[in-house]
Amino acid sequence: MQGRAEPSEPAAAGAANLRANGDPVSRGQGDPRAQAGLFVIWHNSRREEKRILADLNRLFEVHSVQEVHWSPELVEQNYERFYSDLPVRGVYHVFNKGAGPFLAVRVVDRSPAQEDRMTSRGSRPVNARFLDAKLQYREWLNGLGVHCGETSWENRRDLEMLLGVEAGSEVAATTRWNGEVEVLRRDISGARGWESAREAIAALNVGVDYVVIGDAGSPAATPLAAGERPTQLLTDQYHTLHTVLNAKPVLGSPPPHGGSFVVSIAGRPVAVGLRVVGDGFLDAQWAKQCLAARQLGEDGVYRLSAQDAFAAFCYRAIVHSPRLTEADKAQIVAMAQTIGLAGWTLAELADARRVKERLDGLLRTRGISYVRPRDPMVFVNFEALGSPWPFASRAVGAARRWCYSVLRGSVGYAKAHYLRTRDRLLRRAPALRRLKNALAGRRP
Repeated sequence: MQGRAEPSEPAAAGAANLRANGDPVSRGQGDPRAQAGLFVIWHNSRREEKRILADLNRLFEVHSVQEVHWSPELVEQNYERFYSDLPVRGVYHVFNKGAGPFLAVRVVDRSPAQEDRMTSRGSRPVNARFLDAKLQYREWLNGLGVHCGETSWENRRDLEMLLGVEAGSEVAATTRWNGEVEVLRRDISGARGWESAREAIAALNVGVDYVVIGDAGSPAATPLAAGERPTQLLTDQYHTLHTVLNAKPVLGSPPPHGGSFVVSIAGRPVAVGLRVVGDGFLDAQWAKQCLAARQLGEDGVYRLSAQDAFAAFCYRAIVHSPRLTEADKAQIVAMAQTIGLAGWTLAELADARRVKERLDGLLRTRGISYVRPRDPMVFVNFEALGSPWPFASRAVGAARRWCYSVLRGSVGYAKAHYLRTRDRLLRRAPALRRLKNALAGRRP
């Protein structure tokens, strides 16, 4: 996808990740070189659809052609979530690509040509046959009216989000397109909320780098499940994460450095914290290490490595909690035994200060620092951090959280309302759009 930041696949989790995403090799299907692809002919470009379909049928195995109808009220949101790494409002995609039904063409390339090519994201290895076909069709249309992923990851992600299918099933398919265009009425996956946490996690697995940070009560709990403490997801692709997840900010508009969101799961609002590398929730270098060493569990969820999970649990139980509970101490002891750390016993940890001393040593050996979150809504235990005026700092922190929630909420809701109103006016009055472009010095 044009401009999309492609998630990395760490060596430790790469094979498992491919299995989770339906890679044809891991599924044992036919030719291991075969690659599934999805070409999208947007509404404004359908004047050339016959010519494009004929060419795709010549170049690749076309397995199906679907005319996709989005719900009119969700068109802009669908565009934003499909182009999830681009902070571009959906109304501008509507102007360029149209709001009406479009064609989704599912193909399989049995002879992909992997080449290092210059793309909109710089030089990178891509399927040159997909890229060349897309560029050719855009030439015919004098614009960007045709989309196709250039890599295996992009096509896996597009198939999952746009059509809800796995790339592996496409490669395994043997039925060729019979010339009929099927009508499909479907929005982007999760457009009206997720049917289950598993469905939401499946979308994250093909859409963005993330890792679940276990909360201070249940580090291995099912993520995105309603509970006392919200699931915390760490990423270095903040906009992509909350866009793919279709998470709604609690304070009206997405906070600049991560924060609290709500996701609809099985019709219920579920609180979730989205954390970003460099936001101070964890030390920045440590956060990068957590993402690099993440592991894909049997439940299909990316979690911290055992060592990172233990350190993060201790850190959050001490720094992000008002007090260290007996349940926290028991969990610390159990996790320490699992990874073979000596000395972490209930007797040793009877005093919370002793836990802090041990955590100091653990973090020091890894070069990790204590940091203050940039999100004012995150609780900070200043006493545990050795602040000279812990109670005064805690009072100031509480006042800061209250002021932030009021001011940020007011600004966030006002901004969200303004953007919705502006987008509505721009769609209904094209003259305003031309005036806006003229004032900005852009071509209409």
